[in-house]
Amino acid sequence: MGATLPRSEKIEVPEVSVVVPVRNGAGYLSQALASLDRSRGVRFETVVVDDGSRDETPVLLQAWSAGHPARRWMRTEARGLVPALNLGLALARAPSVARLDADDVVHPERLQRQLHAARRFGWAVVGSGVRC
Repeated sequence: MGATLPRSEKIEVPEVSVVVPVRNGAGYLSQALASLDRSRGVRFETVVVDDGSRDETPVLLQAWSAGHPARRWMRTEARGLVPALNLGLALARAPSVARLDADDVVHPERLQRQLHAARRFGWAVVGSGVRC
């Protein structure tokens, strides 16, 4: 799992944990993570669960997470989407969770807008539109 910080360094609790399951996503995962990293207006962490990839996905995740405590990932044997998502939820530190597929591109204000709507209206679940 990602970098370990010295105990003296304070870790700010994120508002949203973004859970990203992936298997053999090296061809598109970088674009998804880069778009997520451009998110603004909300403190978030990214929790990627590598579900038994046999391509370069672990190498990509190691480089992406290096030195970034809010970028975490874990590699497991191939168990499927639901176990990967459940592990991601177990690792999430924020009170709110967002879901991202490894081949999605995120609008920079998605997390902020969804969190605002959930808080304003007391919603437990918030969705969004999709543009292909």
